[in-house]
Amino acid sequence: MSRFKMLQITNSNIGVVAANSLLPLGTITRRVDCSNNMSAFTVSSSGTDTITINEAGYYEIEYSISEVATAAGISTVTLVVNGADAYTVGVTATAGGTVNLT
Repeated sequence: MSRFKMLQITNSNIGVVAANSLLPLGTITRRVDCSNNMSAFTVSSSGTDTITINEAGYYEIEYSISEVATAAGISTVTLVVNGADAYTVGVTATAGGTVNLT
């Protein structure tokens, strides 16, 4: 039997995001709990940029971000866990160019 828990968070209407600021995550559009015991899967959100998973465990995070760069340089996204940088991905962008971070 499968054992997984999944959140899907969607925000397809993000405006300009200032450098070094938090991305607005959007709303939780799907929550799936397929564990053996179907225990409660609780999450909470704080504003539009923070999700708290109220359960210990290991989590796989998948994301797809497309953006139009306002200036040439490196475009980065950083996952922050408990206030510390946990993972960063970056891509070189040209001014006005579209970049995809996955």
